[in-house]
Amino acid sequence: MSASLTPSRLRYLLVIAQIARETGGAVRCIDIAVRLGVARASVCRMVSAFVREGLLTQAGGRGGVRLTARGEEAAAQCVRRCERLRGAMASRFALSDYDARECAMALLTGLPDATLAALEAGAAET
Repeated sequence: MSASLTPSRLRYLLVIAQIARETGGAVRCIDIAVRLGVARASVCRMVSAFVREGLLTQAGGRGGVRLTARGEEAAAQCVRRCERLRGAMASRFALSDYDARECAMALLTGLPDATLAALEAGAAET
């Protein structure tokens, strides 16, 4: 999954998953835009891409979307990996939570899955 995620796509996916947890499922494009501080048109483009990829489905007539089972699994996997890497960055390099999270997202979107697995295995051993 990480090979197809850019930092921007990862942020969108994580925010959509967070809003879905808070609201019980349906997520409005305007809520994504507000949370990310981006234009609604940008959100609509990303949402359309995620719908085409099967990560989201349209929900209702108010511009809402829902994570599909595939989208929920992708988001959950990203959250798990991001948290493990964030913890490793924070403890090994004494980074602030924000900096550790940014490093984790950069690693998650920039490294092959095999390299990420090796990093995560090393983080689990410490």
